[in-house]
Amino acid sequence: MPARFELLHTPLDRPSGGNVYNRCLLDAAARNGFPLSSIVVDSDEIEARFRERTTAFRIWDGLLLERLACRCVLEPHRRGVLLHWLPSCDPAIGSDERARRESVEDAIVAAATLVVVPGEALQRRLRRRHPRQTIVRCEPGLREPFLAPKRSDGRGEAAAVELLTVSNLLPAKGLLDLLRALASLRSLAWRWHVVGDGRGDPDYARRFDEESRRLRLATRIVRHGPLDARGVAERMDLADVFVFPSRFESYGMVLAEAAARALPALACRVGDAEQLFRDGIDALLVTPGDEDALREALRRMIADASLRARLRSNLDARAPARCWDDALAEFATAARGATAPAPPSSRCGC
Repeated sequence: MPARFELLHTPLDRPSGGNVYNRCLLDAAARNGFPLSSIVVDSDEIEARFRERTTAFRIWDGLLLERLACRCVLEPHRRGVLLHWLPSCDPAIGSDERARRESVEDAIVAAATLVVVPGEALQRRLRRRHPRQTIVRCEPGLREPFLAPKRSDGRGEAAAVELLTVSNLLPAKGLLDLLRALASLRSLAWRWHVVGDGRGDPDYARRFDEESRRLRLATRIVRHGPLDARGVAERMDLADVFVFPSRFESYGMVLAEAAARALPALACRVGDAEQLFRDGIDALLVTPGDEDALREALRRMIADASLRARLRSNLDARAPARCWDDALAEFATAARGATAPAPPSSRCGC
């Protein structure tokens, strides 16, 4: 009987990179006839689902197993796990909390026969910690609006440089770092558009708005809230610079989307930023947490139209972007490999 696969995940209604990944993977599977079923698991039924036995090969979203591993021991079993991120990588946490999070992550990896991660940086980190485990990289593809023909650069000499950040309002995203950098560049002509959800950490979102007002920048910042893929692509086509000050990423899906729209980026070296962009060629990359470097790179991006034009031209010349059907093909190969019968062991009969 052909193998069946099930992806167990949290509800996909909230905007996040992990939810986009899961939703697009499931859509690509349906389009291509790959037998991957969706199982939505609420927080109060994780343990019951974990104990179920099924003939399908189950691939768990790591967020579910993270919640479960904090409550009980995860016994090893024939299962996969899709790790969108590693909480222990958050630079804001202390050593004790990092050790606790790493122990949870290690328990999740040890309990699986297949681990799928979205990016090279995450794969490299996990392979150092688990050299004998099967850890497969399956980079996300791009959603349809980002694969559409790029817009022609018809903005001309606009009064202000349009900056765009696509990020939920969370501490690790570095939005307050960028706010302080922009406050020091108030003499330059710019406007900052922020696309993202503020409900994940309402206190941080409130602090962001209060700091914007305190620095007298509120009139130069446009909060759009969360947008769908088409809305984000349209905002990218209206922007001059994509600014991504995040201090902590597993991959950086929005960076890949900005590159596909030929939008010059200023980003921190997090996740797969250095695989998605080339510093000084099609983006400016800075060390996360280095506010002086962020401010100087931001000043250059705003003040130098020829720099923006050169970066955009180099992005235009890049190879075609990766689609989700490509990502599914890699995922399917890894999943089928995990369910293939083990080869018979050779024994010496002498």
